[in-house]
Amino acid sequence: MVEIARKYHEEAQEDVAAEQTGREEAIVDALETLDAQLSNEQREELGRKLTYEDITDALSKMPNGKAAGLDGIPTELWKTLHRTYQEQSRKSDGASPEPFDIISLIQQVFNDIEENGVQPGSGFAE
Repeated sequence: MVEIARKYHEEAQEDVAAEQTGREEAIVDALETLDAQLSNEQREELGRKLTYEDITDALSKMPNGKAAGLDGIPTELWKTLHRTYQEQSRKSDGASPEPFDIISLIQQVFNDIEENGVQPGSGFAE
C-alpha cells in the first residue's frame, strides 16, 4: 500500500515538473512573438517630465493604510502634507513665507533623477 502511494506521488510530481517546463517554454514563445516597439506617442509620453498634476493625481489614487515605498512612509503623511499646503496657501496673505509644498518637491526630485540619474553611493534606489 505504501509503495503504491509513493509511486503515485512520484509520478504526480513528474507530471507537474513536465507541465512547468512546457508552461515556461510557452511563455518564452509568446513573449518572442510580441512587438516590443513603442509607438511615437508612447515614446513621447514616457519621455516627458512629471507634472504637478501627474503627482497630485497619483497621490489621490493611492490607498490609505499603505506605504508607497521601502521607506515605510504611509500614504496618509503625503496626503496630509499636501492638504496642509493647500490650506495654508488659501490663508496666505503674501507677507508670510510661502508654505512648504511637498508635491513641488517630489516633482523636482523625480525630474532631476530622470534628467541626471541617481547619485552613485546615495543608496536612493536600494
